[in-house]
Amino acid sequence: MDELSRLEQIARGVRGLSIAVWCLVAINVVQIGAWIVPLVAPNFHVRHMASSPEVPREPWEGLTFEEKVKRASIVLLTENKREGGKIRAMIKEELKRAPNTTFDYSVGDEYGPASISEPKEKTQYGDGAIVLMQGSPAINRGSFAIYNGSVPGLGDMPLSKVREIVAASK
Repeated sequence: MDELSRLEQIARGVRGLSIAVWCLVAINVVQIGAWIVPLVAPNFHVRHMASSPEVPREPWEGLTFEEKVKRASIVLLTENKREGGKIRAMIKEELKRAPNTTFDYSVGDEYGPASISEPKEKTQYGDGAIVLMQGSPAINRGSFAIYNGSVPGLGDMPLSKVREIVAASK
């Protein structure tokens, strides 16, 4: 009997060690997964988005403003409104909208991506912006701030000239 109880103690010890080893294996698998997933996931996302017919594939940087407006499916005019310490970008006007373009905002809505939740002191954010969107559903490709009726990012182009360019692109 003495030998049998000693074998039971050894068996319990081996079971405990087996459980500990399996726990360590599980922890290592989680650690390796946490290291591999960030490497693989962004590439998967990029491949998936690049294969989607709705995401524009043509280059955007380096184009003139006129070329960007021609390629844009939506051109918005927003107006900045200060409310409660925030700057809310309200859609004032849709200057251009291509047929059958999916876009979840309409005139009068706050356009969140252009809003500023924590504006910095002594920083000018302009009166609003020209927002260029592309594809369907439309994605933001760029924006230009408006100051006193002109767009400094476009060589102080007056808003009236921006409207002419957008109208000519339709």
